Amino acid sequence: MLSIIAPLMKAQHDEILKVFSEYDALLSQKESEQRTEKMKQILHELARRLTIHLAQEDCLLYPALTQSENIAHQELAEQFTSEMGGMADRFDAFANHWRLGNTIQENEQAFQAESKEILAALRSRIQREEREIFPLIKV
Repeated sequence: MLSIIAPLMKAQHDEILKVFSEYDALLSQKESEQRTEKMKQILHELARRLTIHLAQEDCLLYPALTQSENIAHQELAEQFTSEMGGMADRFDAFANHWRLGNTIQENEQAFQAESKEILAALRSRIQREEREIFPLIKV
């Protein structure tokens, strides 16, 4: 099962990281109505991709690791689940807040700070999964 799930997770990571790069590029641009609308579109796209990805991890990857005969897999799944639980809810709250009306324009500084914080947390999770989980399951 892991041999089927892991390549899917890796491919999704690559796609999510591409969207992060696009998001980062927009964050560095001067504030404008066009930029704001594009940011909202990317937030929607990220929310869609992350919701699917995190749900697949929670429903497929981590349970498969937990059910593995390999104790290291089981322990790693438990560790990741406890450390990183709630990431989907955290991102959803972030995206839903900033996609509403003029919230980005009304508080650009907070938007920038929260964007950098949430993307750093998500990047860290992806990096840890690729560094700690994927080598065990030979992606």
